[in-house]
Amino acid sequence: MQMNEKLKRKIEAIFANRVNNLALEEFKNEVEADAREAYSDYQVSHPRASEGEVIDHVLSDLGDLDAVIDMIAGETTNQVYQMDGKISCHEDTPQGDQMPDVIQNVDVNVYAGQVFIMQGTGSQVKVEQVFNHEHAELAVVINETPQQYAVTMPRLSGRGLLGLFSATTSNRFKNVIKVELPAHFKGVLNLKLNAGEVFMTDLVLQNQLDITVSAGTLHVNRLEASELMLTLLAGRAHLQQVKVQRLVKGTVSAGELYLEQVEAKFDLNIAAGVVTGQRLIGSGHFDVNAGSLSLDWQTVDAQLDLTTALGSIRVGFDSQASYTIQGYSTLGLIRVLRPHQVQSSTGNLTAQVGNDPKFKVTAQTSFGNITIR
Repeated sequence: MQMNEKLKRKIEAIFANRVNNLALEEFKNEVEADAREAYSDYQVSHPRASEGEVIDHVLSDLGDLDAVIDMIAGETTNQVYQMDGKISCHEDTPQGDQMPDVIQNVDVNVYAGQVFIMQGTGSQVKVEQVFNHEHAELAVVINETPQQYAVTMPRLSGRGLLGLFSATTSNRFKNVIKVELPAHFKGVLNLKLNAGEVFMTDLVLQNQLDITVSAGTLHVNRLEASELMLTLLAGRAHLQQVKVQRLVKGTVSAGELYLEQVEAKFDLNIAAGVVTGQRLIGSGHFDVNAGSLSLDWQTVDAQLDLTTALGSIRVGFDSQASYTIQGYSTLGLIRVLRPHQVQSSTGNLTAQVGNDPKFKVTAQTSFGNITIR
């Protein structure tokens, strides 16, 4: 679906002359996606409305985005929390030399809204929020100890949730939070996404990143970490341009996980759900119970282990890649779509693709399907 050109120019003008960064680009993409959908929906429900009327409705529906854009672009100057305004800012951590390596953990708990997590330039954690000030219950809560800095978006229920939904259902940009980590943050970042959307951009973490997604949508773009622990219970997670020094370890109970240009050693257990990977670098173990796994590898630097009970696994390699395959099947199916030499097929499969194997693939299935291409 293409956007109306006049509407597109008006949105471009809103974002013009701003300090640009990846987070702001992602926010702009979200605004444009909502605008396209809103334009189409309004045309369907109001077929006699003129082009100008539809555009005016869409822009009104999006609301005043200036405060959000200023915040994400880093152009806000607020230093104190303001309950009577639209922008709130927490900067409660010590300044300068008082805070070398003090905070060991930063916890971010998300129950609603859009949250942008990025690297700051200072020595403290900084939290800013643009929210509908008619709903003060949306204000983030900060709990700080010498070892931990916790940022929580309040969890609404009952009438509070119904009232909030009724007031903000036409505009998903009325509750936007930005969390800036210290420039040289050496602690552990813990993210729990229970609802809403989280965008993690341009982060260099010297320690571990723990992510739990119970619902909602997670976008990770340009991130480095020592280790990544991922639990996807439901919802969606999209990791792009991610480099992990040691291990990506996690479970996918349901939902969708998309990996693009991720470099790491993997240890993933997929109980259900869908996992897709493109241009991956590394190695590791993938255990699929009843879900679906599809991976395209740019480079495999060690052994790749694939196991499934009832699920489906598809892996692909560069056309010039050479490797050995060790396959074990009970009642399932293992297929090799590349030209290969079968070295042994008695009971199990031992084969070689190419003339100079650089890595090994082990494939084991009970009742599932494994396709190697």
